[in-house]
Amino acid sequence: MVTLTRDLDPREEGLVDEHGVLNDSGRHWLAVLLGHLPKVHEGMWKEVFLPMTSKLVRTCVDLALVRDGNVFLPYRKDEFWNGWAFPGGSLGPGESWADAAKRFAREELGIDVEFQKVVGVYNNTDNPRNHDVTVLLLCKSEEQPKDGAWFWMQPTGLIPVHEKYWEEVSKLLAS
Repeated sequence: MVTLTRDLDPREEGLVDEHGVLNDSGRHWLAVLLGHLPKVHEGMWKEVFLPMTSKLVRTCVDLALVRDGNVFLPYRKDEFWNGWAFPGGSLGPGESWADAAKRFAREELGIDVEFQKVVGVYNNTDNPRNHDVTVLLLCKSEEQPKDGAWFWMQPTGLIPVHEKYWEEVSKLLAS
């Protein structure tokens, strides 16, 4: 077992080439270290999440919780977003749409939901955090979610990356 007593300098450790790109040894140790991370849905690892997701396109799941012609949106205020948002996040390895919907509903809204159907798929190249592809899911629940509000029209302050969802969501509200 190795104990780190100082910050590693990849050049000093022989992990990168003269251009700062991982060499064979660097890629080996990165793979070893990544093997020790939990799956994204089994525990957040914030320090490496953003650098890792900047190198690939994440698959995300967002929820359109609809009831009586309204959609429920929590208000999100953190280092990434400030505004009304569709709840959701990164799809975990081996996770179905329905399982992801249930996980996000429990974690973010404190309720159980029933997955109904896929509403749309969005290529969010405009996500300021990192590029993702999001699957928007229609969900139903008779329980009252926490920390948010019901909307029949697009609220002022909807986070910009979610504004494109509203066209399809408004069709669900009208039906």
